[in-house]
Amino acid sequence: MPTPLAPGRNGRSAGGFLRSGVPLAAATLVSGILSYGFNLILTRALGPEGFGAMGALLGAAVIGSVPATALQLEVARLVASGQAVGARWLVGRAALSVSVASLVCGLALAPLIDHVLRLHSIWDAVLLALLLFPQTLTGALTGFLLGHRRIDLFAMVVVSIGVTRLAAAVVTQLADGGITFALSATVVSAGASMALGLWAVRRCGPWDDRAPHPGARRFVVGLSRAAAGAAALMVLLNVDLLAARAVLGDNSSGQYAFLTIFGRMTFWGTSFLSLWVFPRVAGSSGARRAIRLSVVAVAAGGVLAVSTASILRDELVALLAGPAYASSTPYVGAFALAGALIALVQLGTYVDVARGRHELTFAAWAGALLVAGAVFVSGASSISAIITIANTVLALLAVLSLISFRGASPTAEPRTSTTIVPTS
Repeated sequence: MPTPLAPGRNGRSAGGFLRSGVPLAAATLVSGILSYGFNLILTRALGPEGFGAMGALLGAAVIGSVPATALQLEVARLVASGQAVGARWLVGRAALSVSVASLVCGLALAPLIDHVLRLHSIWDAVLLALLLFPQTLTGALTGFLLGHRRIDLFAMVVVSIGVTRLAAAVVTQLADGGITFALSATVVSAGASMALGLWAVRRCGPWDDRAPHPGARRFVVGLSRAAAGAAALMVLLNVDLLAARAVLGDNSSGQYAFLTIFGRMTFWGTSFLSLWVFPRVAGSSGARRAIRLSVVAVAAGGVLAVSTASILRDELVALLAGPAYASSTPYVGAFALAGALIALVQLGTYVDVARGRHELTFAAWAGALLVAGAVFVSGASSISAIITIANTVLALLAVLSLISFRGASPTAEPRTSTTIVPTS
C-alpha cells in the first residue's frame, strides 16, 4: 500500500525553503532570462515579418503547454502523496499517451493553424505539432522530479530547456535560417531537454513495472482537474489584454500590451513558490507552515514589486520602451499590482489542485468571464477603466484564495485508496 510523505518532512518549512525554494527560484529566474534571450535573438534573426509568424506559433505552443502543466501537477501530486511511485506506468504509459494525443491533435489542427496564422508553409504548423510531444512529456518528467522533491534534478532540467532553446536561436541566427529552420531547431532543443529529463527520472525514482498506480480512470480525473486549473490561470492572465485589444484603439491597446510586462514580471517573480509548496501540500496533512510561508513570500514580493514600479515608473518606461510609451507611466503600479494578485491566485489554485479540489479553479474561470463581461457591459474605453476592473476581480479571487488556505481538509481523496492497483 502506498505511503504518503511523512508530515515531519514538511514541518521545517523555513529550512525547507532555503534548501529547495532558493534553488527553485534561481532555476526559474535563469530559465526566464534564457527565454527572453531566445525571443530577443529570434527577433533580430527573423526580422519583423518573420518573427510575427514565429511569435504567433510560439503563442500557440504556449496554449499547447496546458497538457504539459497539467501532467506536471498531477504526476507531482500522485508521487508526493504516495498514490503512485513507479515511473514506468506514470511516464512510460500514462504521460506518453497524453503526449502522443497532443501530437495527434496538433497534426490534425495543422491545416487550420496554417490558414489562421497565414504561414508561409504548412510544414511550420507540422513542426509546431512535433514540438508538442517533447514539451508535454517533459512536463510529466519534471512533475515526477518535483513530487520526489529532487529540486536539484528539477532545476537542471528546467534550466536545460532555456539553454537548449537559446542555442536553437543562436544556430538560427548564425545559419541565417528562416522560420522553418528556427522551428526545427526548437523541436530538436525540446527533444534534448526531454532526453535529459528521462535520464534524471531514471536517477531519481524506481522504474518498476510492479509499482502501484491509481489506474487510468482516476489518473484522467486528476489530470482533467489539473488541466482546468492551468487553463484557468492562463486565461485569467491574458483576458484583460484580449479585452483591451477589442475595445481600445491601436495606440491605447499597444500601450496596454506594453504595461502587461510589469504584471508578468511581478507574477513570474514569485510563481516558483506555487511549485515549491505543491508537493508539500500533496504529501502531508495540509503543510500549513509551508502555505503560510509561501503566502508571506508572495505578499512581500508583491509589495516590493508594486513599490519599486511606482517609484521608478518614469525610469522603467523610458528604459524598456522609450518616449513613445511615456503616456503609460501613470499605470505602471496598477499593472504590477495585477501581477501580484494573480501570483496569489495561482498559489491558491495550486494548493487546491494539490488537495484534489477544484473550487478555486471554478472561481478563476468565473473571474476571467467576469473581467471580460464587465469590460464590454460597462463600456470601458480607457486603460484605467480596464485595469481597475481587472484588479477588482483579481482582489476578490485573492481573498477567496486566502480563505481557502484555512480549509482543514488537505485532500479530496484518501492517500491509501483501495482503488490503487499494482501493475502486473
